[in-house]
Amino acid sequence: AKEGRLPRKVARWEVFVVEQFDSQTFNRGWNFNVGVAIASAQKSASPDISDGMHFDFDCAVIQDIDYLPEKGVDYADCAVPMQLSSEIDRYNWKTPYMKSAGGIVGMNLAHWRQINGFGNDYFGWGGEDDELHHRLRINNLLMGDCYPHCTGKNDPNIGKKGLAIKRPRKGYGKFSGKYMHSANHTKRITDSESYARNVKMLQEIENDSPRWKTDGLSNLEFRILSTDVDKSDSADGVTYHHIKVHRGSGEYNLHGIQLAVPRSLCEDSSGSGGAGAGAWSVIELGSDVPWDMAALRVRAAAAVEAGGGGSCSSFVAKSPSLVL
Repeated sequence: AKEGRLPRKVARWEVFVVEQFDSQTFNRGWNFNVGVAIASAQKSASPDISDGMHFDFDCAVIQDIDYLPEKGVDYADCAVPMQLSSEIDRYNWKTPYMKSAGGIVGMNLAHWRQINGFGNDYFGWGGEDDELHHRLRINNLLMGDCYPHCTGKNDPNIGKKGLAIKRPRKGYGKFSGKYMHSANHTKRITDSESYARNVKMLQEIENDSPRWKTDGLSNLEFRILSTDVDKSDSADGVTYHHIKVHRGSGEYNLHGIQLAVPRSLCEDSSGSGGAGAGAWSVIELGSDVPWDMAALRVRAAAAVEAGGGGSCSSFVAKSPSLVL
């Protein structure tokens, strides 16, 4: 991706990794909407967004992490909505089907806003990318023909715009998933009820439901829980933004969540036996939220010590039982 087409077209990369921090099933479309809202400083989406967060960008691209671009992919190609991943190794160097609008898709901000982004309610696997095709269709933004699914040189659909999202010419849309894909992919359908709702919403927009006008960027609501910026590749013009977000506009006090730790967890705690056995220590997570297990272990030990459980230099088990 860094090389792209030569000479280099992209001078600056702002990579947003949006992490959905809640107990709901992963929502690909919603997460992308969040990324666009933050990068464009769409203040209606979150009270945590300020004007200073705005980036002046030409293209906003949704990037699936299990596909890596081959040399020649042009991330700056977004004058019209473009499915950059037009040649995928696992699909015999094609897209899965002609009307596919999944994978790596780029548009300018005006077009993302015109179609109102993705739908926000496609939880779990499937549907949001197929709805994207119809959002483009309804807004007359399908600029592609039958490629790469034309049946031959005499296919009457060659050059006929409006059949699919536009795709790069052959050789410039190659993406490889040989490093990460089905073998390591989570189970695609984990909730049959959510999947059924996804199918129902897709059927509605196939029949030109106007829901797309009110479901997307326009009604997006979230809170930003944390933001980390990594400029380790700044010499190549790349900045990474890791952002954890929570769905909804209400106050979400992550720091006030209580952590309860059994004192018996610590080998050298007074709670490991005697009168202290069965006792618990409780503290709030506080401003320095432990985002990984190593940090959580440190906080758990501090909870035991602060709660009068004595020293906690080591745990009885490698996988501590904690209650949040």
